[in-house]
Amino acid sequence: MTPQECIDYPVDKGGLEQANAQAEVRRSFEGRYGPLYQIAYLVGGLQFYALKRE
Repeated sequence: MTPQECIDYPVDKGGLEQANAQAEVRRSFEGRYGPLYQIAYLVGGLQFYALKRE
């Protein structure tokens, strides 16, 4: 995917604001963060969902 496609997808499919999507994609493509940066948010979100179900 191109950077623009990576921005458009969460905006169109997930309702993310354009500026937030751009910031997330910029972080990923510029390489300032390691490859596990985004997955850490996913795992944290899944933990919150599990707590909510309890």
